[in-house]
Amino acid sequence: MVYRRSLSRVDFPAFNQQLYAADWLPVFAAPTTDTKWDRFQRILISQLDTVAPLRRVRERRPAAVPVTPETRQLLRDRRAALGSADRAEYKRLNRLCRAAVRADCRARYEGELARSGRAALWRVLRPVIGRKQQQQCTVPNITPDALNDYYVTVGPSTSASVPAPATPVTTVLPRVLTCSFRVGPVSMDELYSALMSMKPSSSTGLDGISVHMLQRCFTGLSHTLLDVVNSSLSSGCVPSGWKHALVTPIPKGKISADPSDTRPISLLPAIMKIVERVVQCQLTGYLEQHALLADAQHGYRKCRSTETALHVVTDRVLCAMDH
Repeated sequence: MVYRRSLSRVDFPAFNQQLYAADWLPVFAAPTTDTKWDRFQRILISQLDTVAPLRRVRERRPAAVPVTPETRQLLRDRRAALGSADRAEYKRLNRLCRAAVRADCRARYEGELARSGRAALWRVLRPVIGRKQQQQCTVPNITPDALNDYYVTVGPSTSASVPAPATPVTTVLPRVLTCSFRVGPVSMDELYSALMSMKPSSSTGLDGISVHMLQRCFTGLSHTLLDVVNSSLSSGCVPSGWKHALVTPIPKGKISADPSDTRPISLLPAIMKIVERVVQCQLTGYLEQHALLADAQHGYRKCRSTETALHVVTDRVLCAMDH
């Protein structure tokens, strides 16, 4: 049993009007970003409780793939033939049913891929590929402190295991500028673009607010959310609550009491993801504007990927072969 908010039945145009009419003055009058966020969270949660209160729900297995009426008729005919003595007819109907179900599944996934696009390829195909079934068990030897002690040592231990280069590696920037980069406040349009470009995840952190909630409620929260974000950017202060993440240890394969056999999956608060996206957009724009990124860098850049990097390497190999 888990506690969730059901947002599927919320009338968001009416709820945005309710949020717009709410008293957000305590947020604007707060002196620090930490206080602003505490008051913002308290008001938003109280408003959400009026339209989508937390309810205790039971997690259910995913529903079966929807089939066509023709396939349902074949399934009924097969069920009727199961009790008859005609074994050959049952086998024939069984083959037809399996082929019809496969065709319906194929049509459904092809339709989802056509609607979602390439970005949702693995999300659509994951139910088809399947996951390794993990055994449900309790390992009392792994405590949060043991997991934390192991996770914080992964970086230093990995860095210490890498041998030093035989010759010093010189780093040459494409250009050297006298100006410096500074994070500044954002406009309403920039905040809207950053928020809407994020994946509409419904997962919530410790604050109980998801990216999906903020996207659907942006009309009623826009000015208040902009004040909170700009307060953090202008003061350079990140509230302590934004740094607390829900960490879930996922077994790598086998169930073991060794923390090294787990992989940490962290879930930060939605507001922290928004501020990170805003800073990332400003930093990327600064680097691109002043041509401070090497042309050989293809990761974390627009219109570049592993495909473009592979094309460059292949082109250089072919040119070397031609010479």
